[in-house]
Amino acid sequence: MINFLRKNRSGLPECLAEADLVVCDMDACLETFPLRTGPIRDELTSYFSWTHNVNLIFDPLYPAIRRLEVRLGAQAMAEAMQVVGRWEARAMPYAEPRVAMIRLLRQVAASGKLVTIVSEKMQYTATRFVRQFGLSATVDAIVGGDNVKKGRPNPETLLVAMGATGFSPWETVYLAARQSDYAMGKKAGVPTYSYEYALLAGPPLPSHTTLLEEAESATG
Repeated sequence: MINFLRKNRSGLPECLAEADLVVCDMDACLETFPLRTGPIRDELTSYFSWTHNVNLIFDPLYPAIRRLEVRLGAQAMAEAMQVVGRWEARAMPYAEPRVAMIRLLRQVAASGKLVTIVSEKMQYTATRFVRQFGLSATVDAIVGGDNVKKGRPNPETLLVAMGATGFSPWETVYLAARQSDYAMGKKAGVPTYSYEYALLAGPPLPSHTTLLEEAESATG
């Protein structure tokens, strides 16, 4: 059994050592992102009531936006994403980075590996994050929520990330920020670890094992 807490000669955590591509969720790199979803849901509810004559509940926010495509079509989903994108843009200047993750991604890139940022948030928001925190020379590709048709735990986000860089699942590692990320990683066939685990910050909270077991149980 590999001891993933042992570091290799590159100084990277062993769980990243053999990967050619490291995909990281943007939320794993943020300590805070002050996006107030209540006003966004209110605006979307009012907007679609006025423009489409339907009463919708946008909770949880991003999955509800995904469901719009089935109910009202792709254009309606695009309209909702534009609204959310404006709110995200207002919040980004006040975001606080997780400094240890920023350093880790720079170290990954310096070792010759490719780095991709993925997010449920809009690509513009993720691109602004990369620029705002000095990662333009580190990140090779960005996949935002508006770049895919299906949300998590569908594996499309990871498939697009790998397609953009030309790597296969067994050449890739995904650093996750939440439980649903494990199910997405499993469906894509990509080894998935919590960002806490990669940072060697002691026992991850919640634990890598617990999240993985819950994801496997949920997906059968």
